[in-house]
Amino acid sequence: MVRVSTLMAIVTSLAALPAAAKEMLYQPMNPSFGGPTSNGPTLLSQAQAQNQYSAPSSGSSGAGAAGITTETPAQMFASQLQSQMLSSLSTQVNNAIFGANAAPSGTFVYGTQTITYTKTLSAINVTIADSSTGQTTQIQVPLVQVSQ
Repeated sequence: MVRVSTLMAIVTSLAALPAAAKEMLYQPMNPSFGGPTSNGPTLLSQAQAQNQYSAPSSGSSGAGAAGITTETPAQMFASQLQSQMLSSLSTQVNNAIFGANAAPSGTFVYGTQTITYTKTLSAINVTIADSSTGQTTQIQVPLVQVSQ
């Protein structure tokens, strides 16, 4: 019985002590966000071990060391010019379909590509045909039905 009373005395005296609490602070682990710099090599090795990406090998296609193709200024200019011309064609097709003088169907020719569209009550059907490759792309855009 002595043991039980001694145990009860210890528990009672511990319960009477004030509880001590300490403010918890967040400490980042990554050195990029203010964590200890000694964690950098460990985090880098873990990231490299998880990395599934492998850079494409550089071949004779003008690829750089990282697999990035380098263009001459003339090639970049031609690419941007073609992009702007296609954007202008896209605007013309959009205006023909939705503009003030919209027609129920139409055809546009740009180089070897022929773009035709037809509007129905429920959708707009656009067909892009390339005569040089024989490829055809069809796009169907549903029309929004507004009820009042």
